[in-house]
Amino acid sequence: ADPSNMAVALGLPGLLAYLAVLVLGIRVVYATARTRRDPLALIALGVVVVTMFQWLNGGLYSVAFLPWLILGWADRKQDEALQRSSPGRFGRGG
Repeated sequence: ADPSNMAVALGLPGLLAYLAVLVLGIRVVYATARTRRDPLALIALGVVVVTMFQWLNGGLYSVAFLPWLILGWADRKQDEALQRSSPGRFGRGG
């Protein structure tokens, strides 16, 4: 599993960095699924949760790119949602 591999390969700093990415990634995908409430976001959340501790596993080349692709998509959707909800830089909607 990834956490133990990170601890062995990169020590405590690598493990902490991996855990930070893991927590932030799950949080972004969950927030996207909660905001959008559509099947695509729910599927994205499911894929990320099911593959949670195999994101960096080198032997699963056909699956390893999926969670990272989904994390990027979810991050983009969260940014778009934040831009729509914020009034803009100077409070004028632009």
